[in-house]
Amino acid sequence: MEKLAENLYQMNIPLPKSPLRVIQTYIITGEKRNLLIDTGFNGDESEQAVLAGFGELGITPENTDVFVTHMHVDHSGLIARLKRPGNTIYASVVDAEYINAFQDPKHWDWISQSNIVAGVPEEEQLQVTQHVAYHRRPERIVEMTRLEMGDVLETGGYRLEVVDLKGHTPGQIGLWDAEKGFLFCGDHILSGISPNITAWNFEEDYLQYFCDSLERVRELSVKRLFPAHRAPSPDVNVRIDELLEHHVVRLDIMRGLLKKHGVLMSAYEVATEVEWNQDKQLKDLPVQQKWFACSETLAHLQHLYFTGEAIRTEDGAGAHRFALKN
Repeated sequence: MEKLAENLYQMNIPLPKSPLRVIQTYIITGEKRNLLIDTGFNGDESEQAVLAGFGELGITPENTDVFVTHMHVDHSGLIARLKRPGNTIYASVVDAEYINAFQDPKHWDWISQSNIVAGVPEEEQLQVTQHVAYHRRPERIVEMTRLEMGDVLETGGYRLEVVDLKGHTPGQIGLWDAEKGFLFCGDHILSGISPNITAWNFEEDYLQYFCDSLERVRELSVKRLFPAHRAPSPDVNVRIDELLEHHVVRLDIMRGLLKKHGVLMSAYEVATEVEWNQDKQLKDLPVQQKWFACSETLAHLQHLYFTGEAIRTEDGAGAHRFALKN
């Protein structure tokens, strides 16, 4: 437990078997109500760490509300275990629907569908039971209060406005205290790593959403950033520029590959020639990381399609294939 400011504390909650290792959750203590920002996985180790932190601060789940920045299970997994009759779970309208849809077996068809659309060979496809979200999701449907942009939560001397940070997920949101210049940003701006941009569906440009959300943060003049992973970036605008440049470079690489081959290509075919984390090739990645890489490649290729730079077709197997326009 680390005190960061008046009534504001950070807890590092373990994420077993995750390359991220921990999630940085935040607690704001108030006279009547407290607020926990993000939760950790659905699992005993994460739950015990959260409850130990509550005990250290002398608070309980009953008098502590929970704000979920986005659907990913390292942020939402514990909400069913932390829900009490007297507390409130907050999430965005969009991501709240996704979180509760985790309980519907049909929801998981999107993993198979994304494998197909990305053109991943059957022997390399991620199976539902291999996805971390399947195992670490909340254990039941949870009643949540859906937040809209501009809604305000107040506790512990903080006036926190809900801001739109979509891109990393369809409905990621953050909390912005304009007076203090504090932004709780979930996974939107991380140091040293670029948040994964997934093709959540095939008719929206999630890369553009992410870049637009970065520009909105630039307009806020953030003084202190509170991310969910890694140390906060000391200069938020510099990190925004780095993230935007990362995607400019990644798009240039993909344009170059499409131009080099001169034929319609699937996301999988493009991803095999892109360097991933620590200069690894796609074939070197574990199956789940391979799925993320192919989905991110698909999101970039879709961006080229939506901006009019590329054409998109669908082959007989259901894969989307892309080529630059002449």
